[in-house]
Amino acid sequence: RSKNEFRRVGGLSGDAIAPSVVKDDGSPPKKHSFTLLRDAASNKGLGSLSIRQKPSLAANQQNSKHKVFGEPSRDFIHKFPVVPLDAKKPAIIQVHLVGESPVFCSLNYPASFDKFQEDVKLWSKKTVKSVHKLNGKPITTLNDLEEHVWVLLDDELWVWPTFHSNYTVPLSTGDVSVKVVSTSPRVLLLENFLSEEECEGIIQLATPLMQRSQVSKMGKDNTGAGEVSDVRNSDTAWIFNESPSILQIRKRVQELMQVPMGLSEKMQILHYGPKQHYYAHHDYFDPMYYPAEPYKSGHNRFATVFFYLTTVEE
Repeated sequence: RSKNEFRRVGGLSGDAIAPSVVKDDGSPPKKHSFTLLRDAASNKGLGSLSIRQKPSLAANQQNSKHKVFGEPSRDFIHKFPVVPLDAKKPAIIQVHLVGESPVFCSLNYPASFDKFQEDVKLWSKKTVKSVHKLNGKPITTLNDLEEHVWVLLDDELWVWPTFHSNYTVPLSTGDVSVKVVSTSPRVLLLENFLSEEECEGIIQLATPLMQRSQVSKMGKDNTGAGEVSDVRNSDTAWIFNESPSILQIRKRVQELMQVPMGLSEKMQILHYGPKQHYYAHHDYFDPMYYPAEPYKSGHNRFATVFFYLTTVEE
């Protein structure tokens, strides 16, 4: 890549400029190559660059007002490993905004955790709500800071990033593997989040409560009431009287999503028999079609967690 695309190596020094990334013979590196960055004046190694493929800008990243080092891209991963101050502390902290892959800013290892949050605030002009490791685990102390961290600003909610192809998420019930299926829309797959006993218990609880599924009415007169429609002909049960097992599952979901379950809807159980369906749709309520409260004031569905309770033969 050219030095125009990698303008600043923040944190190494205030005005440090990354040199042109070329091989020793002056030719550009090939895809999937590993290149050592050197300072032309001192010939000291500044770090390394791993090139996956040519970046492709996403629409939401093109419109981003954030200062980003290099080109924003979900397909592009770069690292600047440097000599650590000691065995546990990285010299440079690469700060990512939650849900985005590019480095937002690079900061020297701070003297305190409060100083780190102040530095991020200077860059973002916003208050740091929380800091997280790449596996989503919250960071609250200086010793927990790692080379790459995610930050939430102001009133942002946690969104699992698609920076890596998979994660291992530590939950109180054990580690869970998370695989990124799609970046747009953002879809992640978790294996074995529920036990077979939990799946069977949900089915037994919901079976006697099943009724024909409904859809929400569109228009200004929508008060939350549903109506039967050929768009959706499955069966649905809402679990309002939650058993201890359901409460434990909701607690696990809260750990995963890092969003209080007080903001969530009750558990909805769906059953699809032969030839039953729900046509393709958004799971949130577009204010254009649902202009009544609470959607017009910004209250809406933020994320959906699906559990597949049975395995359907192909």
